[in-house]
Amino acid sequence: RATSRGGSKKGRRGGPLSLLEIVKLDPGLRREEDLRVLVNKLLSHSYFSEKGHEVVTELARHMRLLTYRLGDMIFKPKDGRQNSGAFYVLVSGTVSVEVAYEKIIFDVCKYTTGETFNRAPSHKTAARCVTDCKLMVVTVRDVENATRHIEDKKMSEKIHFFRQLPHFHDLHLEDLRKALLPFEQKDHTANQVISCQGEKKHFDKLFVVITGECRIVKKLILPAAAKGGDVASRRRATSFLEDARKKKAPPQPAPPAG
Repeated sequence: RATSRGGSKKGRRGGPLSLLEIVKLDPGLRREEDLRVLVNKLLSHSYFSEKGHEVVTELARHMRLLTYRLGDMIFKPKDGRQNSGAFYVLVSGTVSVEVAYEKIIFDVCKYTTGETFNRAPSHKTAARCVTDCKLMVVTVRDVENATRHIEDKKMSEKIHFFRQLPHFHDLHLEDLRKALLPFEQKDHTANQVISCQGEKKHFDKLFVVITGECRIVKKLILPAAAKGGDVASRRRATSFLEDARKKKAPPQPAPPAG
């Protein structure tokens, strides 16, 4: 049988920890560098790379070590849905994946320390420990919970941000949640054009600046006198632009009290 290790609470020695030392730690004692080791190991599997860095990091925060002895079965065909869709990270030891055909057992492949393997729902396979093994397991339910946690966290951050904006702070919570569903966050670099005047694809969109500054530029037709090179014409052009800016400038919020 497998036994779950609650994790060690002893102080750590200097220098980076191995994968085995990290998973032996209590999850609450794992540092950022420890999580990076676990995340990189999980991301090496295509299934986890599709889930995204945030979800995998959330999984790495809570993964615990399971210990199996020589000859133990990690999963069997008769387990049904019990281990369906589970993913394993072999921390130490060797595991043999077997298939039974007309009462004859065939060794399909072997996995050793550092490798990952999984059991898909449709595979009628079994996994047996060739040696004493230590491994981490991630179930489909773990992935679903981590994904839901990340989505809830992002939604809470959105709600907190939009509560501070005009037209949104008076909405009821459920109405605000529905209003935020169509929003998608995009990153832009300095001097990148987000939208051009006359583009129909952005005509019905609302842009909200989360961080940074955006500049709205409008093309103005200057008076004919501005085309001259004399000082008086340039002054009139400058005055015209200043008046245009004042008309377009949004009202400034009142300074905080105190």
